[in-house]
Amino acid sequence: MMHRNTPIQSAVYCRSDGQGQEHPNEDTSTNSKGSEDSESESEGDTSSATSDRSDVEEEQPAKTWFEQSQGRYDGEDTDDIVVGEGLDIVYWPKEASEDVLQLRVNGELHTKLQQEPQKYKRCLINLKGPHFAVCQILEEGKDHQEIEIHGRSKIGYTFNKDEVVVEILDKKADEDEDNASFDDKLYGKVEGVLRSKFRETRFPVLACTVNSKENNVVTPMCNSIPRIRIWSHNSTQQKHDCHSLSLYSTLTQTNKHFIDLHSYEKGKQLKFISCCEIDHSKKGQYVLLVVLLSWFKPFPNPQGAVVKVLECGTTFESGLNVLIPQFKVPRYYRKDTVKATVSLVEKIESKEFIQTQGTQREEYQHLSAFTVDNPNSKDLDDALSVWKLEHEDILLVGVHITDVTTFVKKADDIDKAAEKRATTFFASEDKGHHMIPEKLSQGSLSLLPNVDRFSISVLFKIDKRGNILEKPSVSRSVIRSDRKFSYREVQNIIDGRPIHFECKQSLKSSIRVLHVLAKHFRKQRLGNSRYDVRLEDPRFVNIENKQGDIDAHNLVEEFMIRTNTFIGEWLMETWRHCIPLRCQSAPSVEKRVHWVRREGNIIDLLVKLQGVHVLENRECSVAKHCGQNNNETHAHVISVQKTVWDKMKEVKGANDFKQTRDLLCCDELHPLQCLASQHWIHILESAAYRCSSEGRKNTGHFSLNLFPYIHFTSPLRRYVDLITHRLVHAVLDEKEAPYTQAEVEKACEQMTEACQRETKFKNTCRTLRKSEMLSKKPMTFNAVVEKVSDSIVALWIPSLRGTSYRRLELPLNLLDCCKKPVLETSPSGREQVLCFWRKRLYRYEERRQREGRDNTNLNRVKNPEQFNILLDENMHTEKIPFQDFAQKLKKVFDTSGRQEVIPAMGDMFVSQRRGEKRLAHEKYGDISVCHFYGFRLTFYSGQIVKVQVHAEPDRGMLTPYVQLFHVCENYDLCLTHLDDPVHTFAEYVMQPFRHRKYRFIQEYQETWLPVVRMESATNSVGSEETIVIHNVKTLMRNYGHRLIGRLILDAKFCDFRQIEIGGKGVDRMAKMKGGESSFDLPSSDSSLDYLCIRHTPSDYDPSSMFSPASVWVGHALIKKVKLKKPKGSIAGNDPHAGSVQITFEMRPNSIPPPPSLIDQEFDAAAEIILKSQVDRRTEQMLEMLDTEGSDLAQNIALKDWSLLKRRIESAQLSSTDLSDEEREICSTMIINNYNQEIAIRKSLDRPFSLIQGPPGTGKTSIGLKLVYLFNKMNRTKPPSDENKRQVLYCGPSNKSVDLVAGYLMMKLGMICPRIIRMYGKTIEENDKPVPKKIVISNRNSKYLKSDPEIRKVTLHFVIRQEGRPHAEKIRSYDDRFKTYFDDPTKENITLEDLKAYDKLIARAERHELAQCDVILCTCVVAGGKKLTEVANINQCIIDESGMCTEPQTMIPIIATKAEQVVLIGDHRQLRPIVKCSHAASLGLDQSLFERYKKDAAFLNIQYRMHPEICKFPSSQFYQGNLRTEDSRPERAAWYIAPGQELSIWPVTTNPKVFCHVVGKEETLTVTTQEGNEQSKSNRKEAEKVTEVLMYLVKRDRIPLEKINIMSQYNAQRSLIKEMLEKKSGADKNLKDPRVQTVVASQGGEWDYVIFSTVRSLPQYKIEDKPTLGWRRYNLGFITDENQINVALTRPRKGLIIIGNSHLLKCDPIWKKLLDAYRTERCFVNAHTFPPTTQADRRL
Repeated sequence: MMHRNTPIQSAVYCRSDGQGQEHPNEDTSTNSKGSEDSESESEGDTSSATSDRSDVEEEQPAKTWFEQSQGRYDGEDTDDIVVGEGLDIVYWPKEASEDVLQLRVNGELHTKLQQEPQKYKRCLINLKGPHFAVCQILEEGKDHQEIEIHGRSKIGYTFNKDEVVVEILDKKADEDEDNASFDDKLYGKVEGVLRSKFRETRFPVLACTVNSKENNVVTPMCNSIPRIRIWSHNSTQQKHDCHSLSLYSTLTQTNKHFIDLHSYEKGKQLKFISCCEIDHSKKGQYVLLVVLLSWFKPFPNPQGAVVKVLECGTTFESGLNVLIPQFKVPRYYRKDTVKATVSLVEKIESKEFIQTQGTQREEYQHLSAFTVDNPNSKDLDDALSVWKLEHEDILLVGVHITDVTTFVKKADDIDKAAEKRATTFFASEDKGHHMIPEKLSQGSLSLLPNVDRFSISVLFKIDKRGNILEKPSVSRSVIRSDRKFSYREVQNIIDGRPIHFECKQSLKSSIRVLHVLAKHFRKQRLGNSRYDVRLEDPRFVNIENKQGDIDAHNLVEEFMIRTNTFIGEWLMETWRHCIPLRCQSAPSVEKRVHWVRREGNIIDLLVKLQGVHVLENRECSVAKHCGQNNNETHAHVISVQKTVWDKMKEVKGANDFKQTRDLLCCDELHPLQCLASQHWIHILESAAYRCSSEGRKNTGHFSLNLFPYIHFTSPLRRYVDLITHRLVHAVLDEKEAPYTQAEVEKACEQMTEACQRETKFKNTCRTLRKSEMLSKKPMTFNAVVEKVSDSIVALWIPSLRGTSYRRLELPLNLLDCCKKPVLETSPSGREQVLCFWRKRLYRYEERRQREGRDNTNLNRVKNPEQFNILLDENMHTEKIPFQDFAQKLKKVFDTSGRQEVIPAMGDMFVSQRRGEKRLAHEKYGDISVCHFYGFRLTFYSGQIVKVQVHAEPDRGMLTPYVQLFHVCENYDLCLTHLDDPVHTFAEYVMQPFRHRKYRFIQEYQETWLPVVRMESATNSVGSEETIVIHNVKTLMRNYGHRLIGRLILDAKFCDFRQIEIGGKGVDRMAKMKGGESSFDLPSSDSSLDYLCIRHTPSDYDPSSMFSPASVWVGHALIKKVKLKKPKGSIAGNDPHAGSVQITFEMRPNSIPPPPSLIDQEFDAAAEIILKSQVDRRTEQMLEMLDTEGSDLAQNIALKDWSLLKRRIESAQLSSTDLSDEEREICSTMIINNYNQEIAIRKSLDRPFSLIQGPPGTGKTSIGLKLVYLFNKMNRTKPPSDENKRQVLYCGPSNKSVDLVAGYLMMKLGMICPRIIRMYGKTIEENDKPVPKKIVISNRNSKYLKSDPEIRKVTLHFVIRQEGRPHAEKIRSYDDRFKTYFDDPTKENITLEDLKAYDKLIARAERHELAQCDVILCTCVVAGGKKLTEVANINQCIIDESGMCTEPQTMIPIIATKAEQVVLIGDHRQLRPIVKCSHAASLGLDQSLFERYKKDAAFLNIQYRMHPEICKFPSSQFYQGNLRTEDSRPERAAWYIAPGQELSIWPVTTNPKVFCHVVGKEETLTVTTQEGNEQSKSNRKEAEKVTEVLMYLVKRDRIPLEKINIMSQYNAQRSLIKEMLEKKSGADKNLKDPRVQTVVASQGGEWDYVIFSTVRSLPQYKIEDKPTLGWRRYNLGFITDENQINVALTRPRKGLIIIGNSHLLKCDPIWKKLLDAYRTERCFVNAHTFPPTTQADRRL
């Protein structure tokens, strides 16, 4: 027996049937009477046990469904809307086109199938998504069994499982087949529909989920069709309802957060009720019942109307509200069924009725029959008996099945209802929706104890050896059950345990005898596979079925199987063409061969398949690996879980044979066997009912290896058993068969469909109950890695078998890797993926009180970063020799269950380990601090990883998902906040505000702050700035409905490790006042940073497979941080002593902590997720707007129109251009054109103005002039205070500001004002590193430095220049720091030195900022106190403002309180980059410039581009208003003199070309330095780019610096750069090529541009009529017209575009461009470009 204090102590192992045991599509009923054929569903259950009745109290009320139906009496469930059934409504569509829901089969389809069988195939279509389907060819013996279809138009107007005709497409039809990548798959398109079962129902109801990405689109849960357009009712009432919800909300057609709801009345039209708001934060809880109305061409999706909205998914009961309609689970009985039932019950209870039954029945009341079922089951349809005949060696075993069909006649009202229901649906093990009304199934027809009941009895004569002596007899009988046993009671009798219930000795003896016979039958039937043990998780004790009662279940099951088999044989002797057989086809040979090759020799260790011939010449057997000379497997090893291995050694010492056997024989405990077993289950075919007329070949049962097999033993629960019973009666009466072949065939099809629904319903209910437990308390599991790819690590968790949800995986994009995972093949041939991390990890320990000051000497600090730490990939397993394991199994089989023989475990060899199990932590007293750990871990199939699983609503039901991934012993990854940071740390905003008008500032703030917080949460998670501190003292308290907590850290601990909270280090933290509590919260809703708290309870055992304890994971907002200084002698001895008090508030949607953690200090791991400076400052400025924002800032926010008309009197006389003298000094500044003159005048005269400058129109020059003119005004106008007036010039990026700073120095020259270029903290520290300073930055900016060309005006370089007040001291520190970096032992640098250095730098910077005329910085830096506390900004110019979100644009406007603001930009070029897609859809991606776009001064003359290049952008993006200055073309930058045209152009005078390339795109799965997650690359395009560049440089002699290579994808940029770097090694002319993204190219211009579009598909995958969703998915950034505009307008003299024209033409803009290029003869194919001559070939 297992001991309760051991790691695997409470596991329940149940021996199962072996073959086909856990096939996911099998449809066994709930108890053993319904599962006697061992065909188990995904849970592997063949029986049921006691269940938790409280789970279904709401679903199954106190009254039965029959009693409720009696109360209704009208029977018809008129208020119910049943999924899958049609509504009786009237619908008159407005559209006049053909409704494809009305199937009209085209006769030409059959002709095509007959005349061109190689081209056209009859198929069954499986819809995998909106634009992808796989068609199964309905022909046997073909090389290809599937055809892939890509694109909505190619899929056509089809539903899932339609029978269709598919045309096979010719992949070689692509004109660029040399460039295409071919595979061996077939691709096609649907030509037409032959048969559609879905269309047989008029106006069917479908259960759907909300589509969060598209307006008015829902997704059916049944996958019958990928999407449905929601019908919108444009009534006045609707407008009123929507308007009342929000003053500025739009109608349902444009607001994706509202759904139109309609009421349904029988025989009438649908009636609009109201708009139902969909809360995005609860999107997983919604299920919509949608009636399908129509599907008109050419719409890609059908149209439906919402008739019911279910908000559920938080409990088991609410989940059932989704499952019942989804699986068409019947509830109420019809009126005629109720009346017939009442009448039949009255007749049965009258003795006269019984006596009128004319058939002769055997009297078997003396046989002491008994029933075995769950404790609460009442529908008892089978009983067992055993009786000794006169000869003692002969046993008469009786199987007695209740005789239902004597009372329920074919086609009567009860029979009709039973036929429609087909089976009983069980939501739990003993509560169900019964096929036959409970009054009969649980009463008058049930084999209740001590009541005479009619039955059909099958009697077996068996000798003492277990041999059946003669053909069993079948007869009608009357029996009386002596007792109803539960499985537990029977098991206790079998085990000889003491029993605490009354029971005759004869019944006990009968049970023991039947048990011995059942074991004999199982041995005959299963051989060694009978030892297979099914793993059951003890934590799901009320859900898992068999528990410890396996022998009781097997006893019943074996006799049911024998009876079903015999009845099948018996009936087939009389009728061979009308018997409903239970069948399972064998998997195809191809699938089995693939499985054998994939799993290798591991299949011989599968206990469940011992003795099974999986192929004709391949039997699974351990014996073949137990020979002494078997060299094939001698060197091989297999993985055994470490906990299992330890337990095996422990039970060996305890001499416990049963546990040893169970541990060895449980396939699911062993990783490789577990996967092989699951893969076997996946290839098994679904069991089905088929008529015996189909012949033996098609009606055998593969898993059971039986024929014929029939269902007979459960007539109260399955309708097919009633058919069998009627056939039995007909044989007994020697009458004709009561069913024709056609009737049986139809019934088999109906029963198969219903039973599969019942199986899925039951499995889903079981999973739902487990999910409910997980939602209340997460659990830790040992998961097996099933497969790895470049995007996911798929997991299999045996305890959650049957859970098919996609979230039981580790998506690589959520693992927070620091670089791209490497997918590779190991030397042994296994596929594996290597992941890399770089993390800040610390361990906190209470600081010891030390005398004196603690000036830590930094030259003693070692190993500031530890990289390349290899984690042990096998930390949870041991490696055991394959042959040793096989020999132990064989020994178990050979003992035949004799407990005195126990296999020895200690002699097995265990392989050595490689890698670390944990990351080392420093102790407090050890100043050898490691700030960053760089570590890596390999994932591979068959590996064990430890995960913690939680559950949350998804698709209307609680769904398990991986909450924590235990990377190693002391580092966990929380996937919850990485997956949905907005839901975790913020709130989803529902109302869009893109066109909103604001009445007051508070309304503006209330609108923008929640959206900014959404973006902030999204930006913060998954960054390297995250800090994990273990062992932090934590305290939480309840304050009303709020849960407040605090963390305490030693100040020196934080100081030394540079831990900043809210962007502030210890020195800048506010001091805690006397009497102030850490639990006093500020009134603001804002937060400083985010917090993920993880507490591991003391009883948590990481080595246990079934630990009842779990890690509590909570999420909070850090609301306040204060520095608490000590008092007394400690403060005097150490002025740096103190504690950092971090106050946080738990998020309302966070998992509540255990009660034991409230008001009790505990240790926790605190993951501090830092906000970026951008997000923190944006939020801060918005909060200040109402109290500290100037009138101008507030008026801009509210869009006060008077701003645009107001004049500044003092500026009206100012010049709008440089004087002649000034222009002589800076000759590069040209005279303003007319529109430029107007733009400058408005900027000088008005407090707020905008200038729209399309590409090349001189907006940068206008900005330079405004800087000069504003500064000129400031010098002539006396300041209002002591500080001089200054100009602030800022932009969204460092690059845009650097460009202007360089131009100011270059173009203004001697008249340039005194300017200062001010950078942020990251770049300053990259330029001037400080010992032990951690550069806090994201992955893309940690290597950025300042522009070397402008360093003489860069602030952190200026303060070091000769003659500056503090330069000498600063350079002294620089020298010391350099010495330290060269050799830390030669320079003594303390924390005191670093703090003094910081203060010195701050003083020097303040001095320089106060003296300058113009400050240049980014918008975010402009909001910092470093600038605002010193500078006196009078004018603020924001360049490239179309690229800034509105809140970021407002930062410098609010912070500086400028009196004049000028926005310069172009909203038709790059838009703001927003990471949170939901925030972008609401309006965060709209800039302040775009909101005011109608009032911008438009610059219409461009000076950059060649007129032929400018032609298309002008017409497409600027309505033809952008003109080229050509009055003196020879002086223009774009001018190409005659005869100097390049040879690369197809048309000499038209310097542009599109080159068509069909390549293959690849995708990044994580965010790295190479690109963001989902960034794309295309090798063929990269190769063509390289070829074109070589041509330009070598053939046309173009200097490399005049060429810019662009792509919209960082991954492509990295790939091109990598290729060119390899080329540059052999060719110096290609050194340092410029390769940029389109975003990085904004603001730049070059003579020649090569643009790679990257996205590509082969032509046979391209959609003919692409939808918006298809374009977004397959073209991505290419559909962004703003980026297209930027890309097309960067070149001066030549533009080369490389891409797949077949794909690009799917986008309207690209189609226009391609048409234009073709018309102008500027379109070429890859094989003709660049042009080649004999001389070129020599080159």
